[in-house]
Amino acid sequence: MRDAITKLREEIEQASREQDYLEHMARELKTLAPQAGEEDELTTARATMMQSEKLYEILNEAIGELNAGKGVIASLHSAQRTLTRSPLASGPAFAGAIEALEKASIEAEEALVALEKAGEAATFNPEKLERIEERLFELK
Repeated sequence: MRDAITKLREEIEQASREQDYLEHMARELKTLAPQAGEEDELTTARATMMQSEKLYEILNEAIGELNAGKGVIASLHSAQRTLTRSPLASGPAFAGAIEALEKASIEAEEALVALEKAGEAATFNPEKLERIEERLFELK
């Protein structure tokens, strides 16, 4: 009988410790306030930052190609101006080419802006990386 009482007291103590632990974990989770998908977003951001140097090199190379020599955009504008200034510009012979050059220059400008934005996002920020890693550690 005494062994049964001792065993029950030990089980009560163990249950009390588990309850304390679970209450502590519940408080931690409430304080942590994880968001749905947050860990995946942070993991992706961390990977991007870790590869930012290489990504930045690639983006700079692509931007350099667009700006090589006179630059693609300037060349497209020059070609368009040349055709537009021609006395034959009013005829149908150049209309399609002029319109295509205009569209191409708009697309090239949009591509350049997109590359520059990607470059800004790829900038390595050690403080931001540290915050991301700390948050990921907390979530795990």
